[in-house]
Amino acid sequence: MDTDGNNEVRCITVENYNRPDIRSRALPTTMYSSQVCQRWRNFLLGSSFLWGRVVDLELLFVAKESWRAEVLRRTGQALLHVKGRVDSIKRLQAQQRAVFSFLVREWSRIQKINIRIGLSEEYWPSGTRTFWELFQHPAEHLELFHLSVQLSPRLMNLLDNEICLTTRLLSDHAPSLRNFFCTNLWFKAPQMVIFSGKIHTIAIDHSAGYTLRPAFSFSVHEFLAGLAETPCLERLRLHQVLKRSLSTGMNRLSKPMPQSWAELLRYITPGDQLRRFQIVGGCYAGLETLIEEETTFALPELFSTYAQACFSCYRPPVILMNIGCDSFRIYELDSDYSQNRIYPSSKLSIRVSSWRNYASNNSNYLRVFLPWFAPAVIHLHIRKAGISPTSQSVAGFPSFPILASFFTSVTTVRLDMASLEAFTSTTTPDDSDCVLLLGFASLQRLELIERFRLLQVAEYQQVIADFLSQRMRAGKPVAVLDFSFNDPDPQQRGVLSLKWLDRFTGLRILWRTSKETTTEYVCGRTFPLVEV
Repeated sequence: MDTDGNNEVRCITVENYNRPDIRSRALPTTMYSSQVCQRWRNFLLGSSFLWGRVVDLELLFVAKESWRAEVLRRTGQALLHVKGRVDSIKRLQAQQRAVFSFLVREWSRIQKINIRIGLSEEYWPSGTRTFWELFQHPAEHLELFHLSVQLSPRLMNLLDNEICLTTRLLSDHAPSLRNFFCTNLWFKAPQMVIFSGKIHTIAIDHSAGYTLRPAFSFSVHEFLAGLAETPCLERLRLHQVLKRSLSTGMNRLSKPMPQSWAELLRYITPGDQLRRFQIVGGCYAGLETLIEEETTFALPELFSTYAQACFSCYRPPVILMNIGCDSFRIYELDSDYSQNRIYPSSKLSIRVSSWRNYASNNSNYLRVFLPWFAPAVIHLHIRKAGISPTSQSVAGFPSFPILASFFTSVTTVRLDMASLEAFTSTTTPDDSDCVLLLGFASLQRLELIERFRLLQVAEYQQVIADFLSQRMRAGKPVAVLDFSFNDPDPQQRGVLSLKWLDRFTGLRILWRTSKETTTEYVCGRTFPLVEV
């Protein structure tokens, strides 16, 4: 319609501003569509899906002052969605003070803000003070806070010696806040506003190579007090990667302490809302002060609560623990994630790997973890590297009898074999891993992955045969035996003899080669190769 409501006017399709990869054209859209008539303009300004209230800083502040004033006038009193980049490679850098003034003036009606700001020496410290003061104002209508700060090299060094944010973020008043994303913003004290009752997502991120300062310097216990007030929290991400020290050339990043992360994590699942969380990076001063007894007490609550959340998911999540590496992660994976060979039919799968010689911490961590979480596990994937199976705890890994006593529901055990010594008898036949697997009362399927063709070794064959025999005598026979070779010799395909297994009537044997083909062997009969 035109201004008289009679003639047809071309309709402009508005882009999806939830897609960060789509170029913003909010102002042209508003310019054309808001000039039709007052009724249409009011409809646009009141509609979230037509984005008539989007303010793109890049387009707004590179235009003339008269045009800028007209666009803002036409927004009326509508709640605003502000987005844009204000960095050194954009013409908008010269308008930085004007941008800050606009944000301060319109702050009370901003509903969503997603901006990236580059701070330079020219605007330090006066411009930066204005910048910090802006985010210390209450935000009655704010639902999304997404701020990314970029710094010049000189400012990086200045900020390492300065305290940037010393007062309360948003004055601790943002009752509608649901999503909080922040990159390279420093918090001296716990900002309780990000732990509001409606918050669904918290992401505090430090980009690699940016600063020596950690994302927040307050203690972990102060942070926990805030997390305890987030009943709707679904996603939490804390990512900290500190830059290299010029004096040593090394990253100022300490080894992660799983028990410290656990102390941090136990408060983020007060209900069953949390579905995904990721903790990346090293520990900093606040975390290293935790004592082991407090952590051990916290772990059962953490994993028992998270297990309940796992069972309520549509797709079974996977817990991936890398202990002894440079990161500790717990996150969801799709059920068809091929690298970890997740079993879609299971309620819960667990893959335990990367065992290193950080024995004391890992052992204490697992001893508390297993009794609470293990009863729910159906498929167990164990990766070992030349360690004794009968020791009480080697490299933080409990012996098989201890594992079996916890994993009472396991039907499938998958063993990654990295050496011959780890899986053959070292003292007596009763000490071998396969014999110790007798403790898994519900075991139906045993998968063995190795790279040395151990099935051709008589001693190893005897260990497997003894294990299968004892399971049969106990009335709990293994139904499927699955062998996989990670690096087979193509010239040896089909040469391996499995006749020594013929006496186990009904045993289904799968022989996988190079993850490409599978041979099925049952009671002396070999079936044709099929694609896996």
